[in-house]
Amino acid sequence: MDEKGASYISSGVRFTKQLKTVSKFVVIITKCTGGISDNLCEYYIRWVWTTGLCSFIPAKDMFWTPFIDSFEPPFRCPVKGYYFMRNATLDLDKLKNLVPDLSKHIWPVEIQLYNENGDLVICVAATGEFRYVRGTTTG
Repeated sequence: MDEKGASYISSGVRFTKQLKTVSKFVVIITKCTGGISDNLCEYYIRWVWTTGLCSFIPAKDMFWTPFIDSFEPPFRCPVKGYYFMRNATLDLDKLKNLVPDLSKHIWPVEIQLYNENGDLVICVAATGEFRYVRGTTTG
């Protein structure tokens, strides 16, 4: 966590098969209240994009832009090889516009990318919990 209360992720990702183009980008979000179990979680939303994804995924001004911008080398189609994400984060102000009750729940998320043949190539499952932390200024 930095001085503004933001958390970051650093990780390596290896694409073992070439992804010439992305034919489908899916984000499935579940909302959990008080913990993660079947009786505390419910389906929240599913976003599916299918057009112009090699330009859409690295587009600017999206809530995921800081995450994609952290890729080294930069995310561009075709995708193959090893990528490193350094200090990846999300634009929480933009995300709060889409999900107003962001800090009130736990959010399991599944992200899927499909190749030009319609095959699932990447499936990432992650869980986020967003909390407001009062920052202090020193100096």
